[in-house]
Amino acid sequence: FNPTFYYINSGGLRVNADRFNESLTYWSPRHDVTDYRKEDGTMKTYGTQNNPIYAVMTNNFRDDVYRPAAKYRSPDPAEGFD
Repeated sequence: FNPTFYYINSGGLRVNADRFNESLTYWSPRHDVTDYRKEDGTMKTYGTQNNPIYAVMTNNFRDDVYRPAAKYRSPDPAEGFD
């Protein structure tokens, strides 16, 4: 019996890119999608559309995930028999 235990902490900040490509397809090409921020940091708007790049840059998720894991190697029952 040879046990091994792991404790993994993963996470951090990640972006919400769930509908990014869909929002980008609806973006009007007459407005530059990369020009999305005003001087005060708020989003520039054109009509009723939300800028997809602004949404991705400002809507972050924070993950803090703890993953315990274990594995073991059981002895071979045939070991020792030749």
